[in-house]
Amino acid sequence: RLHIVWTPRPYPMRMIRAPVPWHNSYQQAKDLINTHLFITNPMMLELQNIWYSEFNSLRFVNKQALLDAELPLLPTEFESLVKKQCWEAHEVLRKSWIPSVAKLFVEKKDYWQHLVPESDTESTELVQEFFACVAGLMSSQLRGMVINSLSDFLDFFKLHERGNDFGETFDELQYTQKQVMIIKLQVLEPKIVFDPPFRDCRDIILKC
Repeated sequence: RLHIVWTPRPYPMRMIRAPVPWHNSYQQAKDLINTHLFITNPMMLELQNIWYSEFNSLRFVNKQALLDAELPLLPTEFESLVKKQCWEAHEVLRKSWIPSVAKLFVEKKDYWQHLVPESDTESTELVQEFFACVAGLMSSQLRGMVINSLSDFLDFFKLHERGNDFGETFDELQYTQKQVMIIKLQVLEPKIVFDPPFRDCRDIILKC
């Protein structure tokens, strides 16, 4: 009825691919990454979730606690206060963060247990690389905490960066904020000395 004289003969589909000299090197690099790159392991995301949900705001030096302290303090008292804050943060990490991470490894063992060799004769290279990646990530988290703590500590002292030079006009409300340290003035004939000396105060701040 359609007046089709003949049906077209089917031809097999063929595809011509140009030479790809980089294929072997690409496949080798891909296999190497799939085997030895662990930053993409879901375990790393779990570690990040714990850190940012529970410990990201933790500081070795708490700026608000310093502002709320009974300032001014003697240099030795200020040093003790900062060391106390550092120790409290250390204890939070030791008693909360580390146990949380250890618990996570037990609960999510399916993410990494296949890397553990089944016999003593097999290589432990992969599991060692995995935990080296974990250590690197946790070290990066602690490094960020140290940097943020130093930044807050610097901001605390920046409140006094303008000094006490009031210029041409004196504003009596300009110096109502509390000082940080108490430095005593002593008269030792024929000169006046500070107790403790400024160098000692500087060393105390640097040690903090």
